[in-house]
Amino acid sequence: MSTESDQSKQDISRAGPLPRYSINQYVKHAGSIKQINEWLLEDYRKQLNAHQCQSREKDRLLKEKTQQLTEKETQLSLAKQELSQLKDVSLVQFSLNLLSALLSGLGINFVTSTPSLEAGWMMIGAAVLIQCISFIMLYLARSRKYD
Repeated sequence: MSTESDQSKQDISRAGPLPRYSINQYVKHAGSIKQINEWLLEDYRKQLNAHQCQSREKDRLLKEKTQQLTEKETQLSLAKQELSQLKDVSLVQFSLNLLSALLSGLGINFVTSTPSLEAGWMMIGAAVLIQCISFIMLYLARSRKYD
């Protein structure tokens, strides 16, 4: 920012200070003085116009960057929300997998024991069903993420 203000000061100082004229000089050289003043005025207008163009360009860039920042913040917010949902699904899926492993282990233990129990087959069936539910949950969570 300081370099921009230094640049504008250099542009103004390049033209030099405005010349001072006495009343006699105004009377004797009115046409020349008017021409010099018009030239200086035109030069200042060109500089002002150039600075206004630069200012408009910087404003446009600022608006563009602000819009990009807003879009990125929105994307970040959506990504955080998706991550939170996936963490929740992951925790439920982990719990279901753990329950399924316990049920299948106990079911196999009951089925392979000397007096075979029907409850073992029921536990194994429940474990398979819970595992299927867990896989379906994972599939639905992933497909919802890509929609």
